Amino acid sequence: MEGTLHRIRALAATFVSLLVVVTACSDATAPASSVAPQLGTPSFSLSSVPGSGTAVSFVSQMAPDKCVDVPGASTTPGTQVQLYSCNGNANQKFTWLSTGPLKYGSLCLAVGGTGTGANLDAVVIATCTGAANQNWVATSAGQIVGINGKCLDVGGWKNANGAALDVYACTGGANQAWNESPTVSSTTVSGVVVYPTDNLQAKVNANPAGTTFLLRAGTYSAQSVVPKTGDVFRGDPGAIMDGANSAQYAFTAGCCGPSYPNNVRVHNIVIQNYNSPDHFGAVRVADNDPAAGGTSWTVDSCEIRYNARVGIRVGNQTQVLNNYIHHNGEVGLTGAGANILVAGNEIAYNNYQDKFDWTWNTGGGSKFVQTNGLVVRNNFSHNNEGPGFWTDLNNINTTYDGNRIQDNADAGIFHEISYAAVVSNNVIARNGLKTGRWLYGAGIVISASPDVEVYGNTLTGNYSGIVGIQQVRTEAAQYGPHLLNNLYVHDNNVTMLSTGWQGIGQGGMSDASSYYTTRNNRFVHNTYTLSGNTYPFQWMDGVHTAAQWKAYGEDVTGTFNP
Repeated sequence: MEGTLHRIRALAATFVSLLVVVTACSDATAPASSVAPQLGTPSFSLSSVPGSGTAVSFVSQMAPDKCVDVPGASTTPGTQVQLYSCNGNANQKFTWLSTGPLKYGSLCLAVGGTGTGANLDAVVIATCTGAANQNWVATSAGQIVGINGKCLDVGGWKNANGAALDVYACTGGANQAWNESPTVSSTTVSGVVVYPTDNLQAKVNANPAGTTFLLRAGTYSAQSVVPKTGDVFRGDPGAIMDGANSAQYAFTAGCCGPSYPNNVRVHNIVIQNYNSPDHFGAVRVADNDPAAGGTSWTVDSCEIRYNARVGIRVGNQTQVLNNYIHHNGEVGLTGAGANILVAGNEIAYNNYQDKFDWTWNTGGGSKFVQTNGLVVRNNFSHNNEGPGFWTDLNNINTTYDGNRIQDNADAGIFHEISYAAVVSNNVIARNGLKTGRWLYGAGIVISASPDVEVYGNTLTGNYSGIVGIQQVRTEAAQYGPHLLNNLYVHDNNVTMLSTGWQGIGQGGMSDASSYYTTRNNRFVHNTYTLSGNTYPFQWMDGVHTAAQWKAYGEDVTGTFNP
């Protein structure tokens, strides 16, 4: 668990460090809205090359399938170098001398034009003279810096074969960053390469189902994609889908059928600023009816943030894995469907402006409805305005296991008007402290839901501990009445506050006493640290001491610490 969370945080920190606004572009055609990623460590240290005598290829960090290339293997001085698909040929090999020149055969790489390093001066091959315009140095950020402190630059972030190279004031952009490869022989990329200036939907339309699309670093502004079945969208570090607060969806299964794209994967992409409708996500796998949507989508290793409503809306067999889902306006995750897996994610600060009323509608870390076989495992849900995890209305066969859930405004886990569930081995702390409403702000709340087992959980400092609630509910019941039957709470460790409760409460039921006596609701072998709480237990419509609780037959083998 801790290792998974460490990796998620590291990924989130990497994404944050990658985002810097471009303050200068290499020419007027550069995309004005681009966000240039801050450079990381190159695959090979450029600083090791000068003086090595080794012929290397320089591979663009902006377009990792493209190399610095001399057109047509020309030996004519004054020929401007270009970006071209890496092939390992001699016209893509340069030897860096210890004195600074970059040799291409018997010629040298030089700054042409004025020769003084003015912005947009062409980079050419030239007869070697040892002049200052032929000397280059490397930086640990992967830049190749020439005369007047100017960087070797792909003009205008152009990524097509033949894009001309020049020098320009160093900006920290990926169009000025290079990796070196001494072994490039035939660099291939398995998929269709896409750049921020491309129309991603047009690329999808032009290719068959099952294509992998490789999104290069930069910002894809206000783009929305309906994939084909089997499509994969893989982002380089710094690939950002930005809805510009106008586009509704980054990825959606589309509208109205009769068929929808299945087996789609969205991987390693920042998705932000989409303006989807209420209860729908920037990634929209399905509609309110999960049959109206895709099956077996996977969203993994993404950062999904600052979308107006929801981060991801799931559907049948959706897998949400190892993402950082934060600061979405309404809720991090929502949706319905069968056999959904939510694992290894960090889900934080959703409904961060507290605009949505989680006391009756939605808001918080997640809210699922009408799921069958939902598994929520090994996630870290924290600081959401609302519950950490919420299954509300006709969810059945739910598993909450191994999650860390803390500092959410309402309940840590809230299983409401639903059915069979197992809540196990979660660590739940300091939830519900904002709510102040009866039993609802507990670490674990089971409300009007039969056949739930709760065990192996560690709860500390929540508004209340583990509670069951029964009130009159009139919502449509799919698998039988919404009644608190067969609640089995055992072998948990609960550290309470000096106020708050553990147990069961009801309101308005004509058969009130049955929820305490004949419905097989029981608490067995739990351990409590009472923290000076005099009446920590709710039972038989009253509050009770530990001795009274045991007298009712609850936790007779439990442990009670002061």
